[in-house]
Amino acid sequence: MVNRTFRTTVATVLAVNVDTKQAEEMTFTFPHILKQKRDIIKACVRSDIVPPNVKVVDVISFTHEAKKYAMSEETFIAHATQEN
Repeated sequence: MVNRTFRTTVATVLAVNVDTKQAEEMTFTFPHILKQKRDIIKACVRSDIVPPNVKVVDVISFTHEAKKYAMSEETFIAHATQEN
């Protein structure tokens, strides 16, 4: 078996739609650990997960998760790309 553990940050943010002026909660999963609220807001701004008409104004909550994934070596070889 080939195993890999992924550590992620799951964050719920307060966002405002600048067109409708409506506030809403949005939840995002980031593929790495973010430890501070300002880093989560920066990650939202830098990525394309937030629509262009939405502005993230605060982080309501966040947690860190670790999940282990596995697959057989045969499946891994069939789907992997070789690095040089």
